[in-house]
Amino acid sequence: MLTTQFSCLTLVPRMGIVFIAVTGPGSKGLVDLFNPLPRELEESMSTDLDDLVAAFTDEMQQTIQRYAPYAQRAEEAGFPHVARLFRALVTSETVRTRLVPHGLQEHANDPSDYYVCPHCGLIFIHEAPEKCPADETPGVQFEKIS
Repeated sequence: MLTTQFSCLTLVPRMGIVFIAVTGPGSKGLVDLFNPLPRELEESMSTDLDDLVAAFTDEMQQTIQRYAPYAQRAEEAGFPHVARLFRALVTSETVRTRLVPHGLQEHANDPSDYYVCPHCGLIFIHEAPEKCPADETPGVQFEKIS
């Protein structure tokens, strides 16, 4: 039985890239298997807020659609746990795609700084928490986006 440990999982949905670093027996080559080439933006970007939000949402939805086949590829390659993780990521990103447009519109004129957890990517507005509620990273480690 193959045992694999994930050492890193990072999604960069805007560029359509899935980076996975895997350690453990039999994991060699897995990174290359699930790393599609970046895709260039096909349209020039609008400066209208509604158009920007719609374009970003569309890009997110297209990215999610590109992730879905990776579960099948992982199953076929003998990585059922990775396939399950890909299905979970698709579900998570689908939820995020429904939430992001509202957040972008809601905070379009908010001059506040944002604080991003360097481990899980959770975003906080106004100030960093004492520690991340998802992974307990100390708030002093958060990246400030001004």
